[in-house]
Amino acid sequence: MTLHDAPTLTRRGVVRTAAWSAPAIAVLSAAPAFASSGVKLLTISDAGSTYKGVNSGALSCTVSTTGQVASGTLTVTVTARANGASAPVTTTSTPPGWTVSAPSPTTVVFTYAGAIAGGQSVALSATVTSTALFASFTALAQAPSYTSSSFVLAAPSGPPTDPIGI
Repeated sequence: MTLHDAPTLTRRGVVRTAAWSAPAIAVLSAAPAFASSGVKLLTISDAGSTYKGVNSGALSCTVSTTGQVASGTLTVTVTARANGASAPVTTTSTPPGWTVSAPSPTTVVFTYAGAIAGGQSVALSATVTSTALFASFTALAQAPSYTSSSFVLAAPSGPPTDPIGI
């Protein structure tokens, strides 16, 4: 085949190809990856969490579901790590609609009291603190028969620098 024998691209050919590919793209994008598999998903996303000082975090997150979650079964477990090891974590706040427990010195569990309808979300805002300096906090959302989801509120990279040189 020489360069002159190569097929030419015509406007009609481009339009025909686009007409056949557009429905396929629409069908593929309409269904989430796990929609037909029966897997129920929880998604926890950061909603403006900030690190405070050297050992505290203002945790602000949203938990979304793909299906119904029964009352009292959604939990967000918060743990802390510093220097590669588990670190103590506490909270002094109980957000409205949530209960708080501390099953161990390194774990705080927030349990949502209500039910959540499929496709809905619920917010959680709380302050968490560790006795370890520069601990990172992990929030893990869980519910029975759902895949879990987590995010990390990372600690600053080190001690703050002294701007006036004292």
